[in-house]
Amino acid sequence: MRRLLNADFDFALVLSRHSDMAELAEQLIAKGTPFLIEKPCGLNLEEVRRIRTLAEKRGVYVSVPFIQRVSELADRLSPAAGLTPDGFQHLSFRFIVGSVARYERNGCAWMLDKHHAGGGSMLNVGIHFIDLISTLTQSPIIRVAGEVRIYRPDVTVDEQAVFTCRTAAGQIGVIETGYLYPSTADDQRDFAFSLSHRARYIRGYADQFYAKSPEQEKAFAVNIEYNTDEYYPVFLRRSWADLASGSRPVAGTARSGARSRRA
Repeated sequence: MRRLLNADFDFALVLSRHSDMAELAEQLIAKGTPFLIEKPCGLNLEEVRRIRTLAEKRGVYVSVPFIQRVSELADRLSPAAGLTPDGFQHLSFRFIVGSVARYERNGCAWMLDKHHAGGGSMLNVGIHFIDLISTLTQSPIIRVAGEVRIYRPDVTVDEQAVFTCRTAAGQIGVIETGYLYPSTADDQRDFAFSLSHRARYIRGYADQFYAKSPEQEKAFAVNIEYNTDEYYPVFLRRSWADLASGSRPVAGTARSGARSRRA
């Protein structure tokens, strides 16, 4: 790893164990090298805040792949689609992925150890919907209540989690995650959602997107891409384009109003 960090390159992808992320990020910032770092960017809030502070101080470009921001779902829930941020009333997301055994099969058993992962299903996959709720409503989450459960005695991160949150604007969100789905290569997860907005009610499952307004007798239905794996290349290309143009990342560690320069 040290040999790679000493090499000359223009952009880096930090996809390491969560316990190693902060150190790798700090070394890249010291080099002035722009990078993309997978969430959660570290083991705890203190590590993430330090990365943000150092990156802002050095003016290093850092993007974090909150891929829902570049998804077809986000486009259909945007103001351009007629859904203003203040119109959302209730937002509910369920994202259940493969069992803990899949991490062991893929050589990533560290994901089941809180010392290296920091957290389980909510931190790993639920964080995308925490971000999506804040992004759609344009309001920070100010209150959270939750329940978590672990099923295997040798696993130290949550295998199931349910969070209820409230935004500063008063909207209520519910996020359910888990490592419980009997996933296969062609059927990897259970994803479903329902959203109440003053303009319409929206729900989705599998590849279906349903929307019904108070004036409609029948719901509008269309197939869209919910497979999150499809949006990582989209986000990476967007990061490169933003870096090249000197723009802020579509999602990153910087606080609102902070500026990044081309590294």
